[in-house]
Amino acid sequence: MIFYIEKSYKNVIIGKENYKSFIEINYVSMPEFSNIFQDGYTTDKVIKNMSLLNSNLQFIPGETLFFFDEMQEFPDTATSLNFFHEDGRFDVICSGSLMGINYNQIHSNSVGNKEDYTIRFLDEESQKDLRNNQNFGTYKGTLYENIVTDMLVKAGFDLFFYRDEQNKIEMDFILRKDS
Repeated sequence: MIFYIEKSYKNVIIGKENYKSFIEINYVSMPEFSNIFQDGYTTDKVIKNMSLLNSNLQFIPGETLFFFDEMQEFPDTATSLNFFHEDGRFDVICSGSLMGINYNQIHSNSVGNKEDYTIRFLDEESQKDLRNNQNFGTYKGTLYENIVTDMLVKAGFDLFFYRDEQNKIEMDFILRKDS
């Protein structure tokens, strides 16, 4: 399974809680890993080159999640996704801003072999409050609204919102099904 998720740090938690082996490659903080495709894009060649850089990495078929973070720094990662998909032994999540990627640099994009998601987070001030556990009650509703919004959008619903003219009544989610 291959996912491309734009800017989500929840991937680390998902990986560590659900896989025996979680391999995170952040191309900004670990630029040496940009050479893992120097011999080609097949899964075995990538694993070989990763092992040369870090012999402690464990590659357990069916139990390993690769998380390629800051992918915009090394767009050739997108080319490797076809090979990971065909191989099928490992799950892959890619994250990063698509800003600055020149699609002409990508040898082969994984059309049809990946699912794209965009995840939205709270503004920086709200995140800071939540991290410090201060004012959590203030943002609790916002946090739940974001979770519900994310779930509904991923389920394929168009979202609608209602507020009366006097701003006294507000409905956060209105779903229309079957006309």
